[in-house]
Amino acid sequence: MNTNAFNFGTLQTTGEQIDHVALPPWAKDDPKVFIEKHREALECEYVSAHLHEWIDLIFGHKQQGPESVRAVNVFHHLSYEGAIDLDTIDDPIQKSATIGIIHNFGQTPRQLFKKPHGPRLPPNRDPLSANYYHLATHAEYLTQSVIPVKDIGLPVGEIIYQGDKAFVGHNQRTYEPYGCSKFVEWGFSDNSVRLYQTETNKILGIFENVHLEAITSVKWADDRTIVTTSRDTVVCVWRIVQGRSYELKLMKCLRGHRETVHTVAISVAYSIIVSGSEDKSCIIWDLNRLEYVRQLSRHEDGVRVVAINDATGDIATCSGPVLRLWTVNGDMILQKYTTQIGDPILDCVFYSGRTGEWLSKEIVLTSHRRGIIKVWEKAVIDADYQKTTAAAAAAGGHQQGSRSSFSSNNQSMSSLQNSTDSMPPSSGNLVVIPATVVEETGTGAENGGVHDARGLAASALSMSNLSIAAGEDDSLTSGSRTRQSSQVATLTSGLCDSVRRTLLRID
Repeated sequence: MNTNAFNFGTLQTTGEQIDHVALPPWAKDDPKVFIEKHREALECEYVSAHLHEWIDLIFGHKQQGPESVRAVNVFHHLSYEGAIDLDTIDDPIQKSATIGIIHNFGQTPRQLFKKPHGPRLPPNRDPLSANYYHLATHAEYLTQSVIPVKDIGLPVGEIIYQGDKAFVGHNQRTYEPYGCSKFVEWGFSDNSVRLYQTETNKILGIFENVHLEAITSVKWADDRTIVTTSRDTVVCVWRIVQGRSYELKLMKCLRGHRETVHTVAISVAYSIIVSGSEDKSCIIWDLNRLEYVRQLSRHEDGVRVVAINDATGDIATCSGPVLRLWTVNGDMILQKYTTQIGDPILDCVFYSGRTGEWLSKEIVLTSHRRGIIKVWEKAVIDADYQKTTAAAAAAGGHQQGSRSSFSSNNQSMSSLQNSTDSMPPSSGNLVVIPATVVEETGTGAENGGVHDARGLAASALSMSNLSIAAGEDDSLTSGSRTRQSSQVATLTSGLCDSVRRTLLRID
């Protein structure tokens, strides 16, 4: 869509102004659906199985010679590399005409292969992972570990992957994500940020009065840049300068919110900062220029959680029980009521897969009270989905499906998706549908309560597909004293406990 109102001129035949692209009927007049369908087709098994044939035509043995004639793959002779040396043409008219032909017909890529290219090899699967199921396609098989992997002694707030290793921080600690060699803590009475060395826990610097009021969150942009938010409505970007001692240099204060800024997310890939505030808005900031870009302001409650998909640029914002997805240009893709009104989303994360891995589906995880974690996949509304939804609404019942719940050890685990069917529908032609719901069944339950699922991390490790969920209760009482959970549990796909403990190490 020509959202920037560029002037593309007019049609030569009718004089009509050229503006938006005319979409085919199957795109439902929605460019996002158009792109989703093309991505789906491009990554389908049929295309992958025949990809080598395309390589033969463009870069291979069918580009030139008799094979190109048989494949009807012949272009203007001047478009091929080495067909003519322009420097040898002395006649200026002939040289100008030749250059014009090359510009008009384009240039054929360099021929790289003289023999037929082989088909794609089958996926290289490690023998230990033969029984693994990928989260993007078999989320319903997720099960919770029987015992916690780690107990850090404080409420869990952050989990960071480094290869097959995960670093866990409490809810006022964040690790430098490019090696986890340092971490910062906040939440002190002097409104300070404190920098530590991870290996020795040695304090490297105390930076007082970073904000006028209490700090609400801190995130790393890179190994020397942090972003802080506060109840004073300001987002600050700081540079950690190392000399004889560490110093914190203010790069810029970003002002635009009217109330407490609760959270911030950063994407280096798209060079953006997204902040969420109690004033029911999110603001996108340019990470390079540190300037205001645009505001996302269609929230009904304060925004407590934001996340960015580094692969697509999509932005997730959570206000109350509502999950909204936005494009990096600020267009709302969809909204989804994930739970009952009054049961807010506590955390949200995009599933990233292994480094460089292409995911056929966009997977979003949300965490909720009572230890519940929901896995959602973004999908295009089709006729069958609309009919099923309409039939369920007409019957006054709940929409059931094999992907809204799952069972483990022959015991069915209940799904809170049933309680959300009467909520307002998602907007647009794209929706998020439940892939599975995980309920905490062991950790904490035997001690008088089930904890809220506060921290999330979702990624594929080097040997297995794991999602790690951190729990923190909401001041639930056990007997006569208040207890907060500091335990970390894993959700694994077909992994026995002994193998899982071998593969996953948490510091």
